[in-house]
Amino acid sequence: MPHTIAQYFLNHRLDHDELRRQIALIAEAGYEGLFAEPRCGLLTPFDSEAWWRAMDVIVRECERHGLQCWIWDEDYFPSGIAGGRVTLENPGLRCKELTLAVVGDEFAIRDFKAILDYHLALGCTFFAMHGLSYSFDGPCKDEVPPSLFFQHTQFPHMRALLDYTHRTAAQLTGGEHVCELAVLYPFTSLACQIVHQVQFPNLPDEEAFHVTAETLLSNQRDFDLIDEVTLREKTDVTGKLKTPEKYRVIVVANMRYIEQATADCLNRLAAAGTRVVVVGSMPRAIGAGPGQLRATWANGSVEHHESLTATLLTSLPYLTAAPRRFELDALRPWSALGYPTFSGAAIYRRTFELRQAGRYVLDLGRVEESAAVKLNDEAITVAAWRPYVVDLGELSAGKHALEIEVRNGPANRDRASGLTSGLLGSVRLLRRSHLATIGQTDHKRKTNAKIDP
Repeated sequence: MPHTIAQYFLNHRLDHDELRRQIALIAEAGYEGLFAEPRCGLLTPFDSEAWWRAMDVIVRECERHGLQCWIWDEDYFPSGIAGGRVTLENPGLRCKELTLAVVGDEFAIRDFKAILDYHLALGCTFFAMHGLSYSFDGPCKDEVPPSLFFQHTQFPHMRALLDYTHRTAAQLTGGEHVCELAVLYPFTSLACQIVHQVQFPNLPDEEAFHVTAETLLSNQRDFDLIDEVTLREKTDVTGKLKTPEKYRVIVVANMRYIEQATADCLNRLAAAGTRVVVVGSMPRAIGAGPGQLRATWANGSVEHHESLTATLLTSLPYLTAAPRRFELDALRPWSALGYPTFSGAAIYRRTFELRQAGRYVLDLGRVEESAAVKLNDEAITVAAWRPYVVDLGELSAGKHALEIEVRNGPANRDRASGLTSGLLGSVRLLRRSHLATIGQTDHKRKTNAKIDP
């Protein structure tokens, strides 16, 4: 699956030669595909003979340049996800992210990267780049600025950003998506608050819902959104949730209303063992007829908390590193071992045998970023900056057990920064002269014992 698709805005009269020129530019910039969208300003009538001739040119040129060609089958805005059911049955598609919509001409590549990093850290690996304008004629330039195409003065440098995105997204794509926390989307509650001339983002509960989402994400509690209809459809009469993801917790946060059928579903889930957590005010349940509004509906298994306290957050599921043991034939960065976004500790162990007693130092070579050294279960020191050289003191001849705990910073976990992490070496065990000072190594008196990668 590709990682970057250009949202190609067709917003003028479509000339075949110009289409060929522009699609070649899209390919050269490093995009892996495009979808051609009818947009405000289009002078070639949508769904006309001329439109489909232009589509033929686009399809052929995409094939010639090795681009995927996606067909946008609606005029202007599409639906696309069928009320959430497309991503429900295909959890991997949940990582699709339409990004950078109408951020303004002040936006530069470095700003673009900051937003991409944020979404990469959230697990998004497929980006529909919004957008690349066919034309800047007349008002077209003001419809959805900026155009991330040849009209943008930084477009010749765009390939560097796209190559970075491809590399990082590819590292994040391996494995199986795991999420044990679902948050009920407040569609019913928001719909009940709609009044004339009040836009959806300004509804009373909209901000509270975003605060909930940001609080969960900033505390590394990954979650999926699930709507009321899907929740009911995927919960059987016994209270078993039959979704592809194995949700252990359902959070209902800061909602004023839910449907009575949803309330009944939540009660079944809670009684069957799924943890149902209501945060904020208890939503009232709306029945099928007028006046059927219940303030009390939750059974004894449903939890109720006034807010997302630190104690509650700590109890919610979150992703942890899998306990894995590797037998390495060479030292490698953690990204090469399948952990590009891991921040934390890895422990390296090696048993070695000395033929000769003496005073020894351990040269760890390159460490990203700090190392705690133990020898024979005894803590020696922490090496947190260069040079990563540790004085082991006087060692007897015979076998010794070495343990090195390496820790990196939080950037790979929190921002998918792609920083090199781990013990990279080369690691060497060196015997020192009795008169040498720490930091000086007598390379001529090296022992036969060597800690190789």
